[in-house]
Amino acid sequence: MAGSTGHTQVPRKQCVLLLKAPKEEQEDHFVEALTHAGYRPLVVPVLAFKFVNQRELASALRQADNLSGVILTSPRSVQAVSRASSLLKESGDTFDPSSLRCFVVGEATAAAARAAGFHPEGQETGNAEALAEVILETDYQVQEIIAYETGPSERLQDDVADVIKKEGVPESVVFFSPSGVQFTESIVQQGILPLQKMKVYALGPTTQKAVLAHDYHLDGVAAKPDPASLVQVLTQVIEIARFTV
Repeated sequence: MAGSTGHTQVPRKQCVLLLKAPKEEQEDHFVEALTHAGYRPLVVPVLAFKFVNQRELASALRQADNLSGVILTSPRSVQAVSRASSLLKESGDTFDPSSLRCFVVGEATAAAARAAGFHPEGQETGNAEALAEVILETDYQVQEIIAYETGPSERLQDDVADVIKKEGVPESVVFFSPSGVQFTESIVQQGILPLQKMKVYALGPTTQKAVLAHDYHLDGVAAKPDPASLVQVLTQVIEIARFTV
């Protein structure tokens, strides 16, 4: 890979299609970072979320004194815990987030966890696999509660088609999750999302595996699920192309 990317000039504001979950806050930091770096990001939400097992989660939080910690894998999981905590309040119980050791995946989850009252750690690992290695070193026993389910956005096909009709085929596309890869499979097969005409990127190693499992070509992988890592890999690919022409 190329070295420093600080002075690379992005040609003519390359269009980058972001296939990601609906934003969970007013500001989308990926859009901000890409725009600041000279790209033209376009977001198409690929997922729809449904919270599940809320009472089971609330029951676990009610017995927080018996827990050594909590693992939060995404900002959406933080939201699920907050909703379950509200259920406890309705029944006269309370849950203090600061009372539990809190492990998180990535900076976005860490920020959401802090806002919810946790004191997160482990975000520097960058992905779930690396975090798991850290947790296993502590010899914890892990109880898994699935707090939400994902499904495809009902407007996914129309939204992608509208973007391409209005903007043309983007130079690059970024898959943010294995679910995003799965749920776009049909529109790739139909030619609505012409990956063969685009540079394809994955956010993190788990999504990388999903992209390769579908036999898609892959031009780059963001090492961590954060805006800086995505900008870095996009810019590195541009540098490599510039020096190999």
